[in-house]
Amino acid sequence: MTTARGTDPFGSDDAGWDEFRLAAILPVAGPWVQLALKPTDFRNDAWGPWLIANGIWQGVGTILLIAGIATIGDDEVPTAEIEGVRFAVLPNFAPDQMGLSLVGEF
Repeated sequence: MTTARGTDPFGSDDAGWDEFRLAAILPVAGPWVQLALKPTDFRNDAWGPWLIANGIWQGVGTILLIAGIATIGDDEVPTAEIEGVRFAVLPNFAPDQMGLSLVGEF
């Protein structure tokens, strides 16, 4: 199947794209492997720049995940106190919403 931007590897029955499709399951390394296995030229379609951006973002996400796990955090919530009222602003997450909550103690 050919589109205005080139060949669509996921809608094509061409056997040349089989390894490309299979490499998509690899986390972090997948986009770089796909870039090497892509049977078309880099300038032929929009997959090249997309795979580079995807590989960079997956790498950054992995680094941030590892840094978050390796960082020692404290359970202390930063609070402020004004005229005997202690309060804190905390993140609030639920399945259908997210935002900030103001929690106080007086």
